[in-house]
Amino acid sequence: MTYCLELIVVLSLCFVSYSPLVLIILFVYYLMVFVLSLIFILNSYFYSYLTFLLFISGLMVMLMYLCSVVLNEKLAVLKTSSFLFMVGVLVVLGSVGCDTIYDLNFNLMFFDFYNLVKFFFFSYNVFSLFFILYLFFCLVVIYELLKGGKGPLRSNK
Repeated sequence: MTYCLELIVVLSLCFVSYSPLVLIILFVYYLMVFVLSLIFILNSYFYSYLTFLLFISGLMVMLMYLCSVVLNEKLAVLKTSSFLFMVGVLVVLGSVGCDTIYDLNFNLMFFDFYNLVKFFFFSYNVFSLFFILYLFFCLVVIYELLKGGKGPLRSNK
C-alpha cells in the first residue's frame, strides 16, 4: 500500500497542469488506489465495486460536460514532468518485492461468503449512508445544471 502512496505523490508532482484531461486521469488513478485499499480494509468486493461504478459514472458525465465546454484546449505537459513520471514509476516498481505480490494474491484468493455479506453489519452502514448521500448530492447538482431551459452546456448568443 505504501507503494501506491509513493506513486500518488509522484503523479501529483509530475502533472502540475490543471487541464481537465489530466485531472480526470489523476482522479481515475486515485479512484483505483482507493478501491483497492477498500478491498483490503473491508475484505469484501461489494463496496469497492459500488464505489468504482458510482464514481466512474459521475466521471463520465463530468468528462462529457468538460469536453463540450472546453473544445480545443491544448494539453500542456512539460517534458520534464513526463521524465519525472517515468523515473518515479520505475523507482516504485523497482522497490516492490515479489514476496509481497504473492502474499497479496494468496490473501485475495481465500475470501468466503461471510466476507461478502459483511456490508450488512452495523459498522459498515456508514458506507451505505455515504453512497446514499453522494447519489442525492449528484442528483441535486445535475438537476440544478439542467434546470435552465436550454441545458447545461453553452449559452446561445
